[in-house]
Parts: sequence; structure tokens; C-alpha cells
Amino acid sequence: MSATLVARGLAAGHGARVLFADLDLVVAPGDVVGLVGVNGAGKSTLLRTLARELAPEAGSIAVSPPSATLGYLPQEHERHPGETVLAALARRTGVGAAQAALDDATERLTAGEDGADDAYGEALERWLALGGADLEERAEEVAWPRSPRAWPWTRR
Repeated sequence: MSATLVARGLAAGHGARVLFADLDLVVAPGDVVGLVGVNGAGKSTLLRTLARELAPEAGSIAVSPPSATLGYLPQEHERHPGETVLAALARRTGVGAAQAALDDATERLTAGEDGADDAYGEALERWLALGGADLEERAEEVAWPRSPRAWPWTRR
């Protein structure tokens, strides 16, 4: 799923300290955006605000389509004891929750519950949009690239 993010007049800060104000931003499908600044400049606050983890002090954020998922992966992530790398990726990308919703919708569809077909379709669409269908293959490719040229210990 492609999505467009539009922020208008955003403002955020910590207490009396203004990090950014009257910020306008449009990120359209295919755009690549770099965010650079010194420590404490508000980079993480901006990203968390755009992902709707933090409420802006002013302004608005719109996403089209409204069902699109915006994610924020913090620099330091929480670790769960005994969790595999793949399970952590599934949790942090939302694929794990989408898989659970898809499994639940599948059970309800199999049981013949009213409205289960619509719920299944929505759950499947979300799981696919988040990359659930090939998460394991993509993770494997990153963790163990097939080409020896990509292995860091073989570079000169």
C-alpha cells in the first residue's frame, strides 16, 4: 500500500523549549527523506509526532489512505527475554499483530460467523501491506546475504 503523509503547521517542544514550529511536510509515495540535526534538536520528537506516538502542540497530520500504517522504530528498542530476531522484527513492524488478527479472522471465517468475510479481507490486506507474506525471506536476506561480496568480513 502506498501512502501520502501531510503535516501542516506542526509544533512540538519540551516544556518551554520549542523544538519546531509551523512545520509543513509532505511525503509522497517514492519520496526519500533524510532528517539530520544535532542531539536534542527534535528529530526523534518529530518522527514520533508524525507516527502519532506524540500529540503535536499545534498543527495537523493527515495520512492518505487513512488506513495506512505509520511506524516509528526507536534507536534503542526494548528487548524481550527469549525473543528471536524474527519475532522482534514481526513485533516491531506490526506484522506480528497483523498475523494474530489474520489468524483470528480466519478462525471466525471458518466458523461461519456473520461479517467474518469482511474482517478476513481487511486483516489479510493489512498483513500483506505490512509485509507479512515475505517478512521471513526479507529478514533472512538482510541477516545472511547470499552474495559473499555482501558479507562484512569478506570486504577489504
